[in-house]
Amino acid sequence: INSFAYSMALSICPTMVEHFSKKDMDGYRGDISMATRNVTFIILPCAVGLISIRVPFVRAIYLQGNFAESDVPIMANVLALYCVGMIGYSVRQIMLQGFYAVKETKTPVKINIFILCLNMVLTYLFSKLWEGNGIAIAYSTAGICSVILQTFFLRRKVGRINGKEIKESILKCSICCA
Repeated sequence: INSFAYSMALSICPTMVEHFSKKDMDGYRGDISMATRNVTFIILPCAVGLISIRVPFVRAIYLQGNFAESDVPIMANVLALYCVGMIGYSVRQIMLQGFYAVKETKTPVKINIFILCLNMVLTYLFSKLWEGNGIAIAYSTAGICSVILQTFFLRRKVGRINGKEIKESILKCSICCA
């Protein structure tokens, strides 16, 4: 599912570069906003849908060989917790391309190194508390932190990025998914 976000981010990057090089910041911001809203429009319902069908999905995919019926709810919970982070990791792809379009590569690398370290620490701590679920919680938490940090630093670099438009779209999509 994240490949959709990656494809969207790569396809919008040349347009962002063009808008930025022509000093069309409204166009650049519009590109980020549109891509973020489109990715959210696809990924959020996919994540909610996958959470909704997690038990039959896991049963259909994994209930064979050494995988027992008693393993299904455990794996289904892990899948649901991973799904929570899908939106963070997906929107992160858009923000990364936003940095690259303005020829800023150091900030995303620093953020990604921090997120990698955060993920390792959280995985260690959370796996002690919640075992397999803890690993999924750590991964999802790191993904959400990643997009928050990237958005924060991108806004510092280029100014506003049509946040109100993005928030309204995410809210509408969330309501529809509920």
